[in-house]
Amino acid sequence: MKHKHSEVLHAFVDGIECEYWCNYNKVWRTFVGLTIFEMDIKVRIKPQPIIREEYLVFWKPGSWRDFPCQQEVPPSVNQFKLIYKDNVLEKVEIVK
Repeated sequence: MKHKHSEVLHAFVDGIECEYWCNYNKVWRTFVGLTIFEMDIKVRIKPQPIIREEYLVFWKPGSWRDFPCQQEVPPSVNQFKLIYKDNVLEKVEIVK
């Protein structure tokens, strides 16, 4: 019989961060040992944030256009690099 948490067990042994659900605090906590793998405990592989970059380009005052990558943009225009983490804007950089 396959263990209920075998996928998470394998990930933990391979060095991937795993979490368990703490009913007392109602939050996911990182665990550091194999003793947490009881059948009635909720465990998971810690989700990784999705990071995405976009470029916003200003051609002339009042107009704009976005590009999926920096290589498509002519060097004479002003551009901004927008960095999103889980669809939330985290950082804006001016690209010269």
